[in-house]
Amino acid sequence: MLSTFKRGCCTLLLLLLIFTVSGGTAAFADTAGSGAAGSAGNAASAAVTGDARGTSSDPGQAGPGGQTGQTAEGNDSVDSTADEDDTISTDGGAVLNAADQAVIDIEPGKTVKIRPASGDDVQKVYLTFRASRDGLLAISGQNFQGTVQLQKDNGKSISDSIEYDTLDDDFETAHFGVSKGTVYRLCFDGALAEPEKQSYYSVKVSNTAVSSLAGTRRGNAQVMKRGKSYRGVITAGKKETDWYRINLTKPQKFRLNYEAKTCGSLKIYFYGTGIRNHVSTFRRTDEGLVGKVWTGSKVAAGTYYVKVVRSGKNSSGVYTLTWI
Repeated sequence: MLSTFKRGCCTLLLLLLIFTVSGGTAAFADTAGSGAAGSAGNAASAAVTGDARGTSSDPGQAGPGGQTGQTAEGNDSVDSTADEDDTISTDGGAVLNAADQAVIDIEPGKTVKIRPASGDDVQKVYLTFRASRDGLLAISGQNFQGTVQLQKDNGKSISDSIEYDTLDDDFETAHFGVSKGTVYRLCFDGALAEPEKQSYYSVKVSNTAVSSLAGTRRGNAQVMKRGKSYRGVITAGKKETDWYRINLTKPQKFRLNYEAKTCGSLKIYFYGTGIRNHVSTFRRTDEGLVGKVWTGSKVAAGTYYVKVVRSGKNSSGVYTLTWI
């Protein structure tokens, strides 16, 4: 009996020992697992913390595994203290330092004041804009001496270089024909006309709509009525021909008045049955080009045509024709 009791106690003690050892091992395993997960979490946290420390303590250099994104913040802090003159101005506004930008975007109707890198040195400054209307582009400048040229946005020239010589109190204007939605670039190549008076020059661009009724070929030529004016556009960089038709109901002399604002020249042809020759005279004024086309004697009744084209690949502008 006692022997049986002892065997039972031993068995019970053995079971308790096994249970205790098993529980302790499970607890150790759980603790080790948590420790591994914690170590991984701490490692990930350390990497993030390391990136943050690296970029914040040394802007422009990343910490372990980091990026250089903080460089932008460094630039932002510099930009925030930039001179107020480093902005494109509206009328009466600040001055833009040309050395800060290779190409300057401008809006029609706005005046841009540009300070060259050096008032005495010749410098090219590029101004880009998008035409909002088909029609006339007029560029006015002040205190600039040099040339101005119209280009495509890729830099290809679509006008001749126009001599552009102004004084501080005198505006000069250049004219071109442009197409709505097209991006153009102006190249100002020169220096200040009077650097001792002013450290910058001004540029203003205007874009005036011109609605054309001209036909694009002889077969759809626009019929002209006597006494009525007709406007047209010869667009820079495009090969265009404008056609008009005149119906003479009786023998008579013919005269066509012409006004234009152009870069380069436009050609006007008047011809039809019985026309042997006609006379044209043109002169340039402050307002553009004016002139007339006429016949020295009466011509027979019939149908006649007027054709307007550019005189060279770099010519463009707008014109007005009036049969009087």
